[in-house]
This record gives sequence, C-alpha cells and structure tokens, in this order.
Amino acid sequence: MTDIALVTGTGTVLAGDVVTFAADSINKYIVGTGVAAPGTIKLNKPGARVTIATANALTVGNGYTPNMAFNRRALYLAARLPAEPKLGDAASDVMTIQDPISGLAFEIRMYKQYRRVAFDVGIAWGVASAKSEFIATLMG
Repeated sequence: MTDIALVTGTGTVLAGDVVTFAADSINKYIVGTGVAAPGTIKLNKPGARVTIATANALTVGNGYTPNMAFNRRALYLAARLPAEPKLGDAASDVMTIQDPISGLAFEIRMYKQYRRVAFDVGIAWGVASAKSEFIATLMG
C-alpha cells in the first residue's frame, strides 16, 4: 500500500518528509509525492507495512540527516568510449585501455602542444537507479 488518503487536516506534506501513522507508530515512512491540502500522498516503495485506514492520524517528523544504503543491484552504470568528432580533432595519438579491476574501457588522447604534451582520459557514462526497493534511507 503506497497511496494513503488524507481527508482532513491542514499544512503541507512534502516529498521527502518522514511520517508516522497512529495505526503504525513503530515504522517511519518517507513520502514520495506530497500534498498541500487534504488529498492522497504516495509513500516510497515498498509502502506501508500495515493497512493504514482512511482518516488515520498522521505525524510529520522533524528534519533529519539522511544516509543511504545500497544493495549491489540497486544502481546501474552504463559506460562507453566518448564519441569522436566527425571531422576529427587535433589529437596526434589515440588509444583505448581497459582497467583490469573494473573492466571499464578508457580512451587516451595525446595532444602535442608548444613545449608540452597533454593527455586526455575520456569515458562517457551514466548512472540509473534500477530498483528503488534496493535503496534504504538511514535516518541519523
């Protein structure tokens, strides 16, 4: 159960707020989508651990400093070599090396300049959360 109907009350429940309910005073939940008036809030996954009845008392917690814990399968890294300009660039040498530990491939470009040589190490990458259930917020 991730959608909780709030039928009365005043104030704003914001995304990221920590809330508790009278029906479940032990567990704390983080709001994924809040409301500015009575309406429906959406809890982050996996949702409420018990059934929260409509018109249940809600308490918004005070501020906290969050820490995060991740399961190994929570995040994905996508990486590739950078795209080369269609007309090329001023690099005098280009090579690809692979890190033996991580397996990531990097592009090394050498640029000869006046009285010096510059090296550029490049990789194009992106990160995505695959499954939010594998990410935990530790309140400390």
